[in-house]
Amino acid sequence: GHTGGDVIHPHLYVEVKYRQRWEIVSLFEEVRERAAAEGKVPLLVVKGRMSPMLLVVLSLDDLKFWLPKEAKG
Repeated sequence: GHTGGDVIHPHLYVEVKYRQRWEIVSLFEEVRERAAAEGKVPLLVVKGRMSPMLLVVLSLDDLKFWLPKEAKG
């Protein structure tokens, strides 16, 4: 199939972004350390001040683990 995203996937629209520094990565690294201390999967939820939208940050390895087999492509 064709997609405007960076990855061809039957169920997900994926765009990959690269930045030298991104504060959300630093925030997630802190969450990952605290989660590891408790033996849990790290999940970060962020919300912009003026936006009602909540975003979820999860490592790609953890996402692949939680997706149903048919959604992994």
